[in-house]
Amino acid sequence: MKGGSLKQRVTIQEAARTTDGQGGFEEPSWKDFATVWADVKPISSSTRFETAMLWPTASHTVVVRYLTGIRSTMRVVFGQRIFSISGVINEGERNIQQRLICEEQPA
Repeated sequence: MKGGSLKQRVTIQEAARTTDGQGGFEEPSWKDFATVWADVKPISSSTRFETAMLWPTASHTVVVRYLTGIRSTMRVVFGQRIFSISGVINEGERNIQQRLICEEQPA
């Protein structure tokens, strides 16, 4: 992987459980897992069609250097945009880079 291909800064977040302090109800919240360099790309229509068998709502791929612990329950924050992760692929099973299959969330 060429270091220059990762030009965008993203933050990977994981869900955190917090209580509201009154009735003990859990409120959804997110905490930062890692901030890394990435390559964020929209999936072209032809690629999207091919990946529809596994990830029917995939809209983007986010390529990052390999990082232990990334799961499909996490999300990627890119500027003001939020992408839920639907799949994590260890490219070539070599622990060098990961391709995150994501769906952009509406604003």
